[in-house]
Amino acid sequence: LQGSGETITYNSSGQALGRVARGLPAAAGKDLANPTALIMSAVMMLDHLGERAAARRIEDAVAAVLWQGVRTRDLGGSAGTREYTDAICRELEGTMPKVRA
Repeated sequence: LQGSGETITYNSSGQALGRVARGLPAAAGKDLANPTALIMSAVMMLDHLGERAAARRIEDAVAAVLWQGVRTRDLGGSAGTREYTDAICRELEGTMPKVRA
């Protein structure tokens, strides 16, 4: 799923910064943006921190949502940012271990 503009950079001390290489400021607040690059940047940061299981769960949830056909407009779908991220969150809820209170 990488390749949608996400990147991770390191300084000379080895500290990492995950970020999106480009953005769409004109879409801010309009439910139009595709958040995949931002989400995948977070996946890369989780990998960097050694949280590979969490990173894979998120990556798998994004892939499942795309496979189901939930896509933002720039990918040929009709979902807004909120609908797309809600679908990813629902996928994640199905993979999270149940915690007793």
